[in-house]
Amino acid sequence: MPPVKLFLKRKLFRGILVFTMISIMMLCADLSGILSIYERKSIDIRTRICRSETQLPSEIVLVIVDESSLNAMNRIAGRWPWPRNIHSELINFLSMCGAKSILFDVMFTENEFGPDFSKEGTAKEHTDSNDQLLVEATESSGNVYHAAQIFSDTADEYNKSMLNRPLPEGFINKFDIRVKYKDKSDLSNNYYLPFEALYTASKGTGSCE
Repeated sequence: MPPVKLFLKRKLFRGILVFTMISIMMLCADLSGILSIYERKSIDIRTRICRSETQLPSEIVLVIVDESSLNAMNRIAGRWPWPRNIHSELINFLSMCGAKSILFDVMFTENEFGPDFSKEGTAKEHTDSNDQLLVEATESSGNVYHAAQIFSDTADEYNKSMLNRPLPEGFINKFDIRVKYKDKSDLSNNYYLPFEALYTASKGTGSCE
């Protein structure tokens, strides 16, 4: 074999070998979860780089709960989390101001005062007055999207009883999220939803990370 062809053949073989080794290393790192740790840590940096020059449209207004908000509302609403009637008043105010859509990234997964109990001692759904105000404001506005989470989780002592629960039929019917998968290995197995009366009154739900 001519020296040039032999050299090119060896170079090609070395290139394939290096590519294969790097691919195997990347695959092992991905399966071990190492890459996901660094990927999460880089989200803020990548977001700042990609959006540093991007201006938000003037039609979008962010209502932020920060230290200033907590200090200003302390005498009125006390410590966080605030009573649900505060959020209902915010919805009513934004609706009155002409907001086209109102999106929450605060999750209302449980009733404010927990479940009520029947005479037999079994838990039943209970909506207290503050919850009811939030439901009524959401329903009357007609354009509120409340936060939910549907995600893949790993079983531990705390959450093992929560995994692989079926989504409530009412939630599925309202938001029409029936999906059939051939490969179920990456399916979500856990969720947190707004309490039933709230998601029933909502225009929609959005993923809150």
